[in-house]
Amino acid sequence: MSDLSDEELIARCAGGDRSAMDVLVSRYHGKLLDFALRHLGDRETSADIAQTTLVRAFQSAGTYRTKATFKTWLYTIAFNLVREEFRTRSRRKESLLSVLEDRGELAPQEPADDRSPEDLAIGRIASQALWRAVDELPEQHRSAVILRFRVGLNYREISVVMGAPSGTVKSWVHYALKALRKSLEPTKCEG
Repeated sequence: MSDLSDEELIARCAGGDRSAMDVLVSRYHGKLLDFALRHLGDRETSADIAQTTLVRAFQSAGTYRTKATFKTWLYTIAFNLVREEFRTRSRRKESLLSVLEDRGELAPQEPADDRSPEDLAIGRIASQALWRAVDELPEQHRSAVILRFRVGLNYREISVVMGAPSGTVKSWVHYALKALRKSLEPTKCEG
């Protein structure tokens, strides 16, 4: 069953095949969790969004049409849930950085490797700086960057997920990268 495409699996889900659902959950739950976590910084809320995304996809399996790939359709659901959470948070004036810092989740988990403790610390500091800078981007830019570089969607897929023309998405990514480069440049001290 794991050799079936996402589209074949969701078609089976529409027919009530639980094993097809299990395969899709194993393929996408972690990725959806990471996607939401990169946007929200809150592991508990992100887990809820990942689960809700999958539940909604399975409930709507019968309405899925192959105009877009399953992956694009799934991330559209997740993106809309993340936007709803942003609206809720903006009403509460909750900052991503405060959530990340409170939970100690600012730096992503790093795989075990042969780097020295100093190199690992430098990597964590750089990662923290990057995600702080990403947090400062406008919402559309931040989402486009996460979808492009963290999720790995192409511009056409991001366009579908975000409901914006491809050219606009490319522009958001371009300006986001430009802003990130500028904010992460080492400051030059006069001396």
